[in-house]
Amino acid sequence: MATKCAYHPNRDAVGSCVSCGRLVCAECKAALGGKIYCNPCADRMLVGKTETVVVKGEEQQATKVVRDMVAEKLAEGKNTKKIVEDLVKGGWSQESATQFVTATEQEFKQSPEGRRILASKYKRRMLYGVLWLIGGAILTAATQGTWIFPIAIVWGLYDFFRGFFGWLKYR
Repeated sequence: MATKCAYHPNRDAVGSCVSCGRLVCAECKAALGGKIYCNPCADRMLVGKTETVVVKGEEQQATKVVRDMVAEKLAEGKNTKKIVEDLVKGGWSQESATQFVTATEQEFKQSPEGRRILASKYKRRMLYGVLWLIGGAILTAATQGTWIFPIAIVWGLYDFFRGFFGWLKYR
């Protein structure tokens, strides 16, 4: 006679929670650090931690879809705070959304595709810096030193070096 899941009496249990001892089926099982937990115990353990529950099937696919969407927004240059706000509007808790976006951002920055996209953005920033610099220099010379155009030169230098160091980081 097989034992039944504590949450689904019509399903056979595949193990028991190491925290509370409840029998759990494959759907109710959450694996953390190689140990089996029931979902409520796993949720309690994860509060305030960045460790994630290993999920199966549709939940795992849904997580992948959201991760891809976040990576796409990062590639478009969207602000991480805005991405977190969008997830919170979609029903995520602030803490979970922040942790998820931070983890996805780190994966994105370490991936070859993400590094290529970021290097390209920083190259573009260097170009804009040079354009500001040249434009400011030409207009300063043409107006014989009007005060606003030297600011364009300073901004161009700032933008160029910001782009240059970002490009060095991700090339």
